[in-house]
Amino acid sequence: MIEVVRYEKSKKAEWDEFISTSKNGTFLHKRDYMEYHADRFEDYSVLIYKKKRLIAAFPANRKEATIYSHQGLTFGGLISDNNSKTTDILIYFEALNAFFSSNNIARVEIRELPSIYCSHFSDELKYMLFMNRAQLSACNLASVIDLKAPLKISRLRKRSLNKAKEHPLAIAFSENYTAFWNIMTKNMWIKYKQKPVHIVEEMLHLKQLFPDNIKLVTAKLNNEVVAGAVIYIFSNVVKVQYAHASSLGKQVGAIDAIYFQLINIFSKNFQYLDFGHSNEQNGAVLNHGLINQKEGFGARSIANNTFFYELR
Repeated sequence: MIEVVRYEKSKKAEWDEFISTSKNGTFLHKRDYMEYHADRFEDYSVLIYKKKRLIAAFPANRKEATIYSHQGLTFGGLISDNNSKTTDILIYFEALNAFFSSNNIARVEIRELPSIYCSHFSDELKYMLFMNRAQLSACNLASVIDLKAPLKISRLRKRSLNKAKEHPLAIAFSENYTAFWNIMTKNMWIKYKQKPVHIVEEMLHLKQLFPDNIKLVTAKLNNEVVAGAVIYIFSNVVKVQYAHASSLGKQVGAIDAIYFQLINIFSKNFQYLDFGHSNEQNGAVLNHGLINQKEGFGARSIANNTFFYELR
């Protein structure tokens, strides 16, 4: 007997424990991360039980008659335990879709979790999307290095690194989020007339909640922060969440120097370094300069897709 219920705060500990032991949950799916921006979304997360045992969770928010998994998260989808097999996952989704339909939901949109973030194979979601005639609504290309089988760094990137070495750049983990945020905010306003998704106070709050998962690396020149990268650390992946340099930092190749340092630091204990995507407008626009920089370090593309399907 499958039971689908809405998440409520009394189930926080149960939810978080399940995410920690699941095959495809990450710290992004923990309630503390999901709820830092709870005022922006109507949470519509659900839990799925079988014989009163929690077997799956679906982080989601609702907007009118559409369910999103999840607009406030980089990745979404069904989080399941290691014992759930393909036929089980299909049954869970059948129950999930029936639950949504009974609550006047007409459409479901899901951002896939790339397989590199899963502890075990987890492509049942792809098959479910196919069976539900899901349509692709966004395709962003993330640039990823396999740290255990790295490709050669390009000559252009090596020249940039050699240029950076001509300057007394000090690259290290840092707590100076404010200095980095000032650089990022200026860059984004000049280029896009937009502000960062997170304000610095939000990131400091998240870092306090997840100190082992969120770090800042900065490059200083003569004790001035000229570049930085906020990284998210997962079980087997290090992801560059934000990376920006000041005009001076760009001149001295500070971002390249940071990337090279990240490769050196994490190549021993992690499988992948994810530089993030280089797209705009849901993938319709590709920033060729940005992706060329990342691929110059030996990164290659994986697709981070978003699908939607109508409930019939």
